[in-house]
Amino acid sequence: MVFHFAWESLVEMDVPTRQSYVMAVVQPGERTFSSGVTDLARSVSRSITPALAGYVMQHVALATPLFSGGGIKIAYDLLLYSAFRRLKPPEEQVRRTIRASPMDSTRPSG
Repeated sequence: MVFHFAWESLVEMDVPTRQSYVMAVVQPGERTFSSGVTDLARSVSRSITPALAGYVMQHVALATPLFSGGGIKIAYDLLLYSAFRRLKPPEEQVRRTIRASPMDSTRPSG
């Protein structure tokens, strides 16, 4: 039971971060659609995996779904990190304004 509670506390750790990031990067008019698409993808995968896990447990080994699920989750987190680590939400982007150098205004004209 301890492992189950530990797993449940960590398994959904990326959801709030992912949702917040998607909402920050997507245009305001597309946020509802984007949220729906990401939630639909999660729902579809959750409905298919029990049947697939049962098949794998019967034909390969009982622990195969546990190890493969953990590996897929780690790969998913690393891929998300590598894909989006340099992409900044609009609120975090530094706005660069081109300003005249103080030296420009003090140069003698002539």
